[in-house]
Amino acid sequence: MSWLESILTFVGRLLSGPQSFTDQPPMDFGRGDYEAENRRSAMIGEGGIATGIRKRVGDLTLDDLDASACWEFATDELHVDGQDEETVRPRPDWQVADPAHGLAIVSAHFTAKDGTKYRGYYYVSSDVGSGSQQPTVVTGAGQVNFWLGMFPQSQAVLDGHFATLDTNAKRLFPLSFKGDLPAVGHTSSGVVPSFRKWSGKPNGDAVDLAYLDPPFNSHRRGQ
Repeated sequence: MSWLESILTFVGRLLSGPQSFTDQPPMDFGRGDYEAENRRSAMIGEGGIATGIRKRVGDLTLDDLDASACWEFATDELHVDGQDEETVRPRPDWQVADPAHGLAIVSAHFTAKDGTKYRGYYYVSSDVGSGSQQPTVVTGAGQVNFWLGMFPQSQAVLDGHFATLDTNAKRLFPLSFKGDLPAVGHTSSGVVPSFRKWSGKPNGDAVDLAYLDPPFNSHRRGQ
């Protein structure tokens, strides 16, 4: 995989954003820390995670994150039928995510403002600018990426993201996360203040989105 291929793949995701995307007591939508780590260790020890697996990053499941904490983008395999720039492969052998090896994702544990727990991942790349981590929650109902790239989705799509997470903006944000592996040159934790989009400025500044309709307007700036 060349340095140029890695950069072009990441820039494409940064600009385009994700491909697809109640008031109740806090719930745990992920897996317990010890359960996930024990299962991952057992699968690696038994050879239970096939390193020949190839999946689109948007199709990763909680089981996939349990099996391998790190997945790298297989940009050196773009010539293979059925694979593209979104194809990833498991790297259970990696104890540290290093951007020098190319673009990758690392599994993470998320905690919402109201205490709800989620599982998901964030990106590790040679870019450390705003939006480069693209924190994403994985649920049984699908994935929710909080970085929307250059073009934000409609209010209806944002409402759908909240529905997938069974929450609303007031309960969800700020959403914190902590990665399951350290990353070279990157912090392995962070805070998601809201759904975000690129400001359009060359410096990569991000813009927090406001939620226009109740109950989402509780997260508007200044309220």
